[in-house]
Amino acid sequence: MRHRLSQLVYQVNQNCDARVLELEREHIRVSRQLVWCDLDGFGELIEANDYKKAFEMFERGFLSALTAKRTEALADWLDEKRRDLRNRLRTSALEHWDAAEAAHDWTAARTTAEVLLRLNPGEELVLRRVMRAHAMTGQVREVEATYRAFAERAAPEGEWVPEPETLELLKEFRPATGTIPRGRMDEVSDPGATAPFVGRNDSITPVSNRVHQTGRHWQTVVVAGETGIGKTRFARELVKSASLRGYRIVSASPAELEAGIPLSLMLEVVSQPWITPFIDGLPAPWKPMLLSLLPRSHANVEGTLAAHVPTLENLPRHICEAFLHLFTAIARTRKTILFLDDFHWADAASARLLQFLARRWTTGGFTLLLAYRPEELRGHDIVSQWIDLLKADAGATVTTLGPLKPDPARRLARAIAVDDVTNAAIDRVVALAGGNPRFLIDLAVATKVGADRYMYRDRIAVPASVEQSLIRRIQGLSEPARRVLSSLAVLGRAATFAHLLRIADCSRDDCADALEELQDRRLVVWVNGGVRIRQDIVTAAIYERLSPARRTLLHARTAELLNDQREREPLELVALHYFWAGNHDMAYLYATEAVKKTPAADISGRLHLLRVAYDVSAGLSRTLVAASLARANYGSRRLRAALRFGQEALQNPGEFQPAELAAIRLIVADTQHRLGFTETGTALREFTEAAAIAANERDEVLQAVVVESTVELLDRRADYESMAEQASRIAKMGSLVNPAAQSRISAALSQVARHTDPEAAIRHAERAVAVARQAGLQDETAAALYRLAITLKARGQLAAEGAWEVLDEAKHACHEAGHCGSLALLLLAQADWQTRTGDHESAEDALTEAAAVVNTMDCPQIRAMEGLARGILALATGRVKSAERALDLARGPESDHADSDPEVHSLPAKTTAALGGLEGCVLLESGRIGVAARVAERHPLQEPMAHQPEILILFHTRLKSRVGDLSGALDLLERAVDATEAVRPMEWLSLALELVRLARRSGNPRPELARKAQATARNLGLPGVAEEFGPFSGE
Repeated sequence: MRHRLSQLVYQVNQNCDARVLELEREHIRVSRQLVWCDLDGFGELIEANDYKKAFEMFERGFLSALTAKRTEALADWLDEKRRDLRNRLRTSALEHWDAAEAAHDWTAARTTAEVLLRLNPGEELVLRRVMRAHAMTGQVREVEATYRAFAERAAPEGEWVPEPETLELLKEFRPATGTIPRGRMDEVSDPGATAPFVGRNDSITPVSNRVHQTGRHWQTVVVAGETGIGKTRFARELVKSASLRGYRIVSASPAELEAGIPLSLMLEVVSQPWITPFIDGLPAPWKPMLLSLLPRSHANVEGTLAAHVPTLENLPRHICEAFLHLFTAIARTRKTILFLDDFHWADAASARLLQFLARRWTTGGFTLLLAYRPEELRGHDIVSQWIDLLKADAGATVTTLGPLKPDPARRLARAIAVDDVTNAAIDRVVALAGGNPRFLIDLAVATKVGADRYMYRDRIAVPASVEQSLIRRIQGLSEPARRVLSSLAVLGRAATFAHLLRIADCSRDDCADALEELQDRRLVVWVNGGVRIRQDIVTAAIYERLSPARRTLLHARTAELLNDQREREPLELVALHYFWAGNHDMAYLYATEAVKKTPAADISGRLHLLRVAYDVSAGLSRTLVAASLARANYGSRRLRAALRFGQEALQNPGEFQPAELAAIRLIVADTQHRLGFTETGTALREFTEAAAIAANERDEVLQAVVVESTVELLDRRADYESMAEQASRIAKMGSLVNPAAQSRISAALSQVARHTDPEAAIRHAERAVAVARQAGLQDETAAALYRLAITLKARGQLAAEGAWEVLDEAKHACHEAGHCGSLALLLLAQADWQTRTGDHESAEDALTEAAAVVNTMDCPQIRAMEGLARGILALATGRVKSAERALDLARGPESDHADSDPEVHSLPAKTTAALGGLEGCVLLESGRIGVAARVAERHPLQEPMAHQPEILILFHTRLKSRVGDLSGALDLLERAVDATEAVRPMEWLSLALELVRLARRSGNPRPELARKAQATARNLGLPGVAEEFGPFSGE
């Protein structure tokens, strides 16, 4: 039995090409790092609080891949395991429900409650939790639907009798009382009404607890904040929570123009129809007294006193007493909350009446909930005075809402915006809104997929909520305050007091008074010793309201101020303000100076500054900057931008010298070919014309660049015969004098020789490095070091003494020179090496570093190579799903460029073949042999074998082995090993290992090949790789 178990373990490990199983005496242990089962996934989902997916997995059943007949013992074990996992899911979901309810996270609570109901479809307590969660998230119709579905399950004949608590809860969701302020909470078309309630849990929990602790007494809760900060939503969450606990909700909202009508607000409260029975139940004289205030509703009530409208100076005490008796009667029957929104517009008589009620309340649980804007209290002295008294009252709860923090603001914006809006667009919305939920929601709704991102001034449609808020707050501003506010909007950032004095052109006293006035209206805020407008979107709104003449004047003052302080201020800001002031010459001067001072390693900074220079220039200057942008984007492999700016520069060929023009044409031609917009022949003809111009102008550097570009293009297309012809053409060029040209030509010869004479390739690369270093050439040194490092890796010599230092030096040089494309390829080569040598953790780190570089590129080949490297690493570590995702990354989106030719492919044939090999290996690992066979037909192996991707060879070999063609697999591997030994030692080692494994499985071991591979690996400094051949060497 032990021998049979040993054979089983060996066969499984060989088929999986990994140590999946280990034999320990009579037991078999599975490597949990390599083997995943749905039991692991269930635990991960529970830990992530994803109860919905966990329940779906539970419902499907566990160990679903075991299709063979199950024994009785296994079935019993599965049943017991299922019970344990069900209990674990239920316990964790209950804990999460309790936590979500305490945090008022009703969206999470609803999802959890729904899972609990599916687990316990007949438990009425869980039904009430689901109903409550639906109600708290605004899904009132779902409450009744859930109730009806439960009733049908409980008694299909319709005889189910719900528990009293369930009936009481259902009544709460069908309120007969006016619980919602008109024109606010019932606006279903407002996306803010259904937006998730985020970022306020720390504020609402203590207030909610205070409300729920109301005994037989009065308490006042005040919620303050600026326009759009979320006061109404905050109060609505309090009201929802209280209504579920049995509170009666009374609500009203005053109107601004009714603030001069005495008792307007309180009469709106008592005019609600459901209050009529309470008024009718009052004894005389309170009933007639109240009815006298409501003649329209109670005109025919016998015994009604003559209508009497009190004034602010004459608010009779008996009227206050009448309201006191009414609300006391209401509160006796049920705890009550009176919610008054927009209280800053309340009339003075209503404010006096409420204070009277608060001071003389004696019995009944009553909560007065007020929401107001501090900036709107000007001119409402009585209301303002009472608010101040409440702030000082220890018995009152006053909460001032501030802006949302970035994380909850981002969650809110993502919930409102359409699904395809990018993370960058969401971040911009969050920055513009400044944490104001109303602004955030309106901006998120207006944000469109693929909307333009403007770099300097936000040319956006200012939401109506911002306009309304701004109009109200700037009404009545003094002239100095308007000038200071306009200056801040033009500057677009925080300004010191001294800066404002100069830009706004006002006295110190006027400026100080203006800032106090603006701060009082919550338009500005002090930050780090300076003052700025509170929200960027308000800055944009104020800027748009300025007249063109005022903008020009203020931009000119700002430019002069920044110019005087240019040692401390970014030069691009000076350039932009000169541009907006209409002084294009000064703008171009400072923009180009800023570009010169930016190091080459700061690619994003250089591109930003070049774009600034491009935007502020015109005519000849703009054409020159376009050429610079083409070169910079080409070097960083942002190919579409390089093509756009290169083509723009070529529209004015007379502005360039012949050699400069040829270099731009070279960039455009190579970019079009890399993107798949032109065929190889078309690109080579452009290269030939550039070479002719270079020869005519006797420009050795341009000649070398053309040769280098030609060799790279031919290498991408695997046209090795034409590459060899290039070597003979180089020999005819004669000796070159320019060091840059010498270095580039040597690097090109190294690339040619890499496929035929690896030792010569290393010699050429070393010469290129030496020449460039001696001449102090940054670009050429980086290019030569890149070529040397790539050649050493291809030759399998990165483990040799000093070779890894060459790789590190090459990466550093490419970073400093801004050669992003070369840097990305070096990191991918490093990851490939570390994957081959078994250092998977370091390979993952290298790929993470590469992703940060590749992320900004749109070069199809480099992006495909990144995905290919990720897929190969994922397969090496047994992560098939990760390999599938990497394959999707490698393929990338199809080109939608208008100039693209459907007959021309942007990916080189060898890259496409490698992706086919990766796809096939993934399919084999997933057991989809039939699909893998169709992939093999699309990506056949071709001669010569030495030029075929290793992953494609391995795929075809493994496919033949899986379908039983062992002899064909062995023959294929034999040919591949013979073809790669001389020029691709690392690939040869990998293929040799595959061959000796397959040979032993077939009964014809190859110990001599294993010993030879061991010796080769040791000579290359790879003892770990050499050990892998030990079991097959016969020693």
